Amino acid sequence: MMGMIEEIDKEDMTAMVDAFPSLLQIYSLSEEYQKKLEHIDKTSIKGIGLVGMGGSAISGLLSKGLLDQKSHIPIVSVQDYKLPKYIQKKWVVIAVSYSGNTEETLASLKEGQGRGCTCLGITSGGKLRNKLPSEQIQLLPKGLQPRAALPIIFAAVYPTIQLLIGTDKEDLVKVGRKLEELEKDWGGNITPVQFAKSISNSIPLFTGWSHLSPVAYRARCQINENAKTAAYNSDIPEANHNEIESCESFSKYRIIPVFLRSIYEETGITRRFEITGEIYRAQGISPLEIRFEELSQIEETLVHTYYLDKVSVELAKILKADPISVDRISTLKRKLASSDETH
Repeated sequence: MMGMIEEIDKEDMTAMVDAFPSLLQIYSLSEEYQKKLEHIDKTSIKGIGLVGMGGSAISGLLSKGLLDQKSHIPIVSVQDYKLPKYIQKKWVVIAVSYSGNTEETLASLKEGQGRGCTCLGITSGGKLRNKLPSEQIQLLPKGLQPRAALPIIFAAVYPTIQLLIGTDKEDLVKVGRKLEELEKDWGGNITPVQFAKSISNSIPLFTGWSHLSPVAYRARCQINENAKTAAYNSDIPEANHNEIESCESFSKYRIIPVFLRSIYEETGITRRFEITGEIYRAQGISPLEIRFEELSQIEETLVHTYYLDKVSVELAKILKADPISVDRISTLKRKLASSDETH
C-alpha cells in the first residue's frame, strides 16, 4: 500500500485525483481496530457523531448520505468545536482528521471523552493519534493532501459505520474497479475536461438529492480549493422553496446550475428536477446534468465524486490556479495560532 502511495507525485493534484479508484482499493481496517468495533455493544448505541472538518469531513458526509436510510440510529455530522448537547454517554463519536491536528476536531473529541462517549479516531498521525488507545485508532497512510486522501479516509469511515449499525460490508475493491471501468467513457457524459471548459466563465451551482447532496457539497469545496474560484451547492427539494426565486439573477452573476441526477430518484423528485429545469430555461439558463446508469448507490455516489474531483483540477488548469497551495487557509491558521498565544 505504501509503495503505491509513495509513487504518487504529491506536488501534482491531478496525479493524486487520478489515483482515486486505486486508493479506494488498497486500504482496509486494521485487525486490532476491527476487533474493537466488533466488541462494542451495538444494542446500546444511541447515535453516531462524525466529527471532522474540510477534506476529512467529506467521507463522513458521503457515508451518512448512503447509510441514513439503512440505520436504526441517527448519524450526525459535526463540523465545529463543540458537540451538540444530545450527544451523550451512549453515543459513538468518530473523530476524523487526516493530519491529526485539526483543532475543531480535537476540541469536539475532548468533549466526547468528557461526556463518556465511546470515542474512535481515524487519522494519519498528529495529536489525535495520542488522544486514544491504539485499538480505538485507525491509522491512515501519510503524505497526501487531505482532500486528495478522500478514498482512503472513506475506506475507513464507511466500514466503521457499517459495523456499528450492522449493515452488510461493502466490497470497496469492486467499487474501485467499477470506477476504473466507468472512467473509460464516463457513462456517456462529457469528459471532465469538456465539463470544466463549460463552467470556466461561470459560477457553478451544484444541486443534488439524497446521497448525491453531499457530492454537490464536495464539488463546491473542490472547485473552491483546487480552482480557487466560487462555486455553491444546494439540495432538491429544499431549493424549490427558496433558491428557485433567485434564478432571474443567474444570468447577471453568471451562475450555471449543475444537476447531479440519480437513477434512484423517486417520481416526485424527478418531476422537481424536470420542472426546475423548465423554470430555469424560461429565464434563459440551461442547467447542466451529470447522470450515470445501472449503478449501486455507492458506485453512483463515488463516480459522481471522482468525476467532479477531476473537473476541479481541469478547471484549475484553465484558470491557471495552483490546486496545491492553500495560502489563505494557512494565513488564517497562522493568525489564529498567533491570537491564541497572545490571549
